[in-house]
Amino acid sequence: MQYVNPPPYSSYRQPESVHLAPYPASSMPQEPTPAVSGIDFYLQRAFSLRGSSEAQSFYDEWAHAYDADINDVGYASPRRAVDAIIDNLPPSLISRPEKLQILDAGCGTGLVGDCLAQSSLSGEFDLNGVDLSEGMLEVARGKGNYQSLETADLNEGILSPDGRYDVVVCVGTLTKGHVGAGVLEEFARLTMKDGLVVATVHDGIWESGGFKDVIGKLKEKRVVKVVSLDSFGILEDESQGGRMVILKKIYTDQLMSVEVVWTAILDIPNPSVSASCVAGTSASVATSRMSICPVSVVGEGYRKHSVSGVLDGNSAIRPIQLAVC
Repeated sequence: MQYVNPPPYSSYRQPESVHLAPYPASSMPQEPTPAVSGIDFYLQRAFSLRGSSEAQSFYDEWAHAYDADINDVGYASPRRAVDAIIDNLPPSLISRPEKLQILDAGCGTGLVGDCLAQSSLSGEFDLNGVDLSEGMLEVARGKGNYQSLETADLNEGILSPDGRYDVVVCVGTLTKGHVGAGVLEEFARLTMKDGLVVATVHDGIWESGGFKDVIGKLKEKRVVKVVSLDSFGILEDESQGGRMVILKKIYTDQLMSVEVVWTAILDIPNPSVSASCVAGTSASVATSRMSICPVSVVGEGYRKHSVSGVLDGNSAIRPIQLAVC
């Protein structure tokens, strides 16, 4: 069989907003063939997982043999992803005195950490990792390359502040039957000004899984700049099989347009008000009517949010906090 991206992280449920089509039964073996052994055996099982609990147990089981199995077939994705990080880091992040803050999302046994530790960035970063499998994380802990390692389901989001990381890297996770394309929006949220999202996406789900579309929408909203979507070889002797997604987070500290649509109470007519403010601050808009106001934030480079604020009838203004990403 043709080897595909052996994922170090697994979660079955897809975000509802992505609407991923199920893979045909013929392309996903329901039971591993007894005659198959080694990595073929594990990959067949990986692509037929049903639910997070089953996936967690499966990767816990594979953890002890994972590194040896994928090294035997020349798995190149972690090294190539680290090369992509190094080649595309902006000078502003390289030259500053603080260490780079990197998140390895779906870190598995820590192969990305291994490659970073052996790269020109060695000693210049703090690395955190998250993964569904505690067994995989236990292997990663033994390598000593991560400041923190925690269990997390990427389809459920990551508990971390906006703009927390300079780089979010995800290798081997965005493959058949695993994490949905909506996770790219989460990666962008976690990435700071001028930071990078570097993720490998298996060719088999690049379009059908919605990844191409999600990236297009992030670009259209000016949340990210697309640096590269080039094909790359998952194995050392290959030149294709996946997409190396490299996205740069666009700086969002700029003036933006705010459309405020008032929902009136007590039969008061609905006025329309426009204002401008700096992202992350408050907009103050005056009205002589008492209204409850849903605030629709509209601007290039921002995700749309709705926030409620109240202005009283005496023109005393309660600032409306804008929620932007």
